[in-house]
Amino acid sequence: MVKISKPKSATDKNNELYVAEKIVDKREIDGMEEYRVKWEGYSMKECTWEPKEHLINTTLISDYERIQKKANKVIFSSTPRTTSYRRDIQDAIMALSANKEPEFRISRLMESQDNNKKYAAKDIYGICGVLHKRGAIVYSTILKNNKLVFLTADQVPKECHYMIVDMIPYVSCCAKQL
Repeated sequence: MVKISKPKSATDKNNELYVAEKIVDKREIDGMEEYRVKWEGYSMKECTWEPKEHLINTTLISDYERIQKKANKVIFSSTPRTTSYRRDIQDAIMALSANKEPEFRISRLMESQDNNKKYAAKDIYGICGVLHKRGAIVYSTILKNNKLVFLTADQVPKECHYMIVDMIPYVSCCAKQL
């Protein structure tokens, strides 16, 4: 279902309505929430930040908030366990490189892993990020043994594909090229 909205660029003289395809991000500036809107028929580069008031039908915002809440609960929850995982991952990245550039550390960590190893669904705790590596999308995956591995969609077990689906909004707008 598509929603019609009026982007910031619309003035009183130009009262055109645009169709919002989806909400891809959220930010807060000076206490005001804004949503990054992907407009139907426009590329991701043409997304705009819009306050809630600019959206005629706020179902897309509700959908975005629901997905984010689920992602935070399932993948990015800040429990002592996941905080420990994150700390372990940061330590592992630091240990693999003396270089202070994080992209270099991540690239080095990606190169040091066994890309042929298969993981079972019971081994995977969650997917915590998305990267681009040589034209392929790679998922930063936390294993239940506190290790970080980088898996392609083909390497993620079928039972864990829901985790990939939860990361799709981040693939198109936030993935870092390595």
